[in-house]
Amino acid sequence: MKDIEKSLHNYHAQMSRNAAAAENGGGPAATSAAHHENVATPWLPFAVVGKVENGSPADVAGLHAGDKIVKFGSVNAGNFKDVTDIASVV
Repeated sequence: MKDIEKSLHNYHAQMSRNAAAAENGGGPAATSAAHHENVATPWLPFAVVGKVENGSPADVAGLHAGDKIVKFGSVNAGNFKDVTDIASVV
């Protein structure tokens, strides 16, 4: 879980830098990255299911290890910062 959280922090930091570069005239690549963040980020996975216990609510709902999470309540890749964001929705 720590590795996923660290990777997500790195990803969002890079996206923030790309958006800032686009706002400061960072050129077409930066503009493209900022556009991608604004349009497609909510459908990008921000977490991956690691393990699902038999009989658990996740199992009953049909989740499987390796499933990618693109939205959990109001949380998505565009606003996810860390696992406490998910805890605030539960």
